[in-house]
Amino acid sequence: MRVLPVVAILVFALLAAHPTAAHAVTQTGGPTVRLADSTSVPLELPDGRAVISVALNGRGPYRLAVETGSPDVLLSPKAVAELGLRATGMGDGDSVFRLDSLRIGAALIGSLPVGRDAAFERIGVDGVLGLVAYQELLLTLDYPGQRLSLARGTLPPPDGRDVLAATRVGPFIGIPVVFGGVRETGVIDTQGGTGFQATEAVASQLVFQGPLRVVGRVVVGHGVPVELRMGVLQGDARLGGHLIHQPRIAVHPLPPDIPSRVTIGLDVLRHFILAIDQRTMAVRLTRPDTAAIALD
Repeated sequence: MRVLPVVAILVFALLAAHPTAAHAVTQTGGPTVRLADSTSVPLELPDGRAVISVALNGRGPYRLAVETGSPDVLLSPKAVAELGLRATGMGDGDSVFRLDSLRIGAALIGSLPVGRDAAFERIGVDGVLGLVAYQELLLTLDYPGQRLSLARGTLPPPDGRDVLAATRVGPFIGIPVVFGGVRETGVIDTQGGTGFQATEAVASQLVFQGPLRVVGRVVVGHGVPVELRMGVLQGDARLGGHLIHQPRIAVHPLPPDIPSRVTIGLDVLRHFILAIDQRTMAVRLTRPDTAAIALD
């Protein structure tokens, strides 16, 4: 278990980029995509976080965190200034800019609306790559192999084991998760610093090995610090056919503009090859080891 200051920083990074009520980016049309078939690039995993190098408007490299916990692409003020981006309108909290091109390997994504946020500089990246950037492509994050792939193809139909039917949770993507006998929808969050996070309402339905312990306070989104509690589930968690043995679950309240009740963070996702298909709303989780996952 991480020391408390690090836990606080990780949860802040998860939720500062999260819903985006503070960053909602207005767009009149979707981005354009040029990709013949598929492309693959190295995936950096500092502290387990998914980060790739990209070219922005033909310049770079810039390091962007792959963030399924945000619908938007957000750049640091420094990157916006270096690229000379001009505002094209206003979002809910700041100007909206237009990025002519984003290159990831052989994939060229054009006419992309981006927001601006300084929060990500503290984790050493130039911004975050949210769901809109790859909404027309099959995204695969191979955590064990440390590769990111984009492809034109789609996932096969859900089978309930490796390929799961996904649903929209506000602007995010959720998949079924079972805690003991309690079924929920977990939002996939590749920048989330904990394995599982649950709201107070969900936690009240779960059976823990003992009382929840207060382990610190966290800043949720752009709000005030709230109490963070942690507990170990009495039973196991299940994602399709994959078992996570007695996971720790972080519990804290969320503001009304964050619609998720459960998030699935990097401490769980790093065990998988994760593929997200937003066109058919399906998610695939595969791993070479069939044994139950024991979180560190």
